[in-house]
Amino acid sequence: MDFIPNIGINNNYRFLHEKFISNNNGTTFAESVTILMSPTLLIVPSQLIVYTLLNPSNPRKSPAFNYFLIYLVEFVCIALPMITFTTIFSNYFAFYFILMTLLLFIMLSFTSVIDDDNIERVIAIPKRPTITYFRCIVNMGSAIAILGVDFKIFPRRFAKTETFGFGVMDAGVGLYIVSNALTTPVNIMDTNSINMNNFYKSIKHTVPLIVLGTARVIVLESLNYQQHITEYGVHLNFFFILSIIKFIVPLTLPFMKPSSLYFYTIALTVMQQMILMYRAQDWVLSNALRNNFLDANREGIVSILGYLSLYLGGVAIGLQFPNKRGAKVRDNMEFVLKLGAASVVLGLLTGYTYSAFGISRRLTNSCYILFILLVSVLILILCLLSEALLINFTKKASNVPEIFKAINQYPLLFFILANLLTGIVNLSVNAIYIGPVTSFLILICYMFTLCSITIGFYVRTRKD
Repeated sequence: MDFIPNIGINNNYRFLHEKFISNNNGTTFAESVTILMSPTLLIVPSQLIVYTLLNPSNPRKSPAFNYFLIYLVEFVCIALPMITFTTIFSNYFAFYFILMTLLLFIMLSFTSVIDDDNIERVIAIPKRPTITYFRCIVNMGSAIAILGVDFKIFPRRFAKTETFGFGVMDAGVGLYIVSNALTTPVNIMDTNSINMNNFYKSIKHTVPLIVLGTARVIVLESLNYQQHITEYGVHLNFFFILSIIKFIVPLTLPFMKPSSLYFYTIALTVMQQMILMYRAQDWVLSNALRNNFLDANREGIVSILGYLSLYLGGVAIGLQFPNKRGAKVRDNMEFVLKLGAASVVLGLLTGYTYSAFGISRRLTNSCYILFILLVSVLILILCLLSEALLINFTKKASNVPEIFKAINQYPLLFFILANLLTGIVNLSVNAIYIGPVTSFLILICYMFTLCSITIGFYVRTRKD
C-alpha cells in the first residue's frame, strides 16, 4: 500500500529506517555546489512577479487578501521549486540550474544594474537583504531535507554521508553555523574584556538550545525514534553543538581584532586537521564501544573545534559587508569582486585538502570547513547580484520576500517547528514505504504548514 499508518515505532521498523538513512556516499562536488546555490536563483523571479502583478499598494484589493496572494506566489515560486528539484526532478536539475543561471546573467547584461544612476542607489542598512536571503535559504533547504530524507523520493546521493564524501545534507549544519555568524555585532570585538551584558546574552541564547537539545534526547529515546548515531553521537545533537559555539564565541571575540579573524580561522582549521591526524580520526571512525560519555559522543566532541573555525570564518565574511550608513550598490559590486577572488582561493584550497584528506562532515575536517566557506561565498555572490537586480527593477532599497522576513524574524521557531512536524509525520506514517506521489504531496503540505505558521507569527507581531 502507498500509505501505511505508523502508530508508534517498533524496533524492526526503526532498524530498517536507520539502515535507509545510513551508509551513503554522497554525490559529486559540482552537483553539491549547484544544488546548494540554486535556491538563490529563485529570489529575483519571485519578487518580480510579486512587484509586477501583486504590488502591496494595489488599491483594488484589501491589504490582507493582497498579502495572502503575495505569500502564495512566494511559496509557489520559492518553496515548491526547492522541493521539486530535490525530489521528482532531481535528475533534471543540471538543466534547470544552467537555464536559471543564464537567465540571471542575461538580466544583468541587459539591465542598467551598473549604470551611473543605479550604482549610486543607497542599499538597505542595517538589515541587509543579502544576509536575509542567505539565512532563509539555508533554513528552508534544511527544513525540506530533514523530512525529505526519510522518503525514497529524496535521492540517497543528497543524504548525509556516512563518513567521507560530498553530501548536500552534510552542508546544512555548516551553512547554518555560517548564517548565524554573519550577523555577529562588531562592537563586541577587540575590547580586551568580557562585557557582562554580552556574557548574559550568550547565556540567554545558550540555555534555550540546551533545553531543546535535552528535550530532543529524551523524546527520541522515549518514542524509540530512529537516530543516526554517527552524526553527533548518542547524546549530543545539533542543538548542543550550536549552544557550545554560542557560548564560546562571546567569550573569545572580545580578545580578537577584526583584521585577525582570517588568521584565527586558518589556525583553528589547521589545528583541527592536526588533531584528526593525531589519532582523533582513528578514534572517531573506530568500532570502539560507546559505553562512556566520551566514546558515546566522539563525533560531536571532535567536531566542536571545526565548527568554531567555521563560525569565525562566517564572522570574518560578515564584517566585510558594506555596512556604513549611505552605502551604495557600487559598494556591493566591489564586495562581489572581493568574494569572487576569495572563492578562487577557497576553491583551490578545497581541491588540495580533498586530495590530501578527503571531505568529512562527521570529522569536520579541513576540507569540509573550506568547502562550506566556499559554498557560503558563492551563495552570497548570487544574493548580492540578486539584491542589485531587484534594486534596479523596483527602485527600492530592500526587496525581501515575505516568507523570508518571517523566517528571519523567527529562525529558531521555524527550526523547532520543522523538527516537530518531521517527527509527527514519521510517527504517523512509515515513510520509507510511501510512493513518490504521496511523498511529494506530504512534503508540500509539510512546508506549507511550516511556512504558514511562521508567517502567521510574523504578521501578528510585526510593527510595520
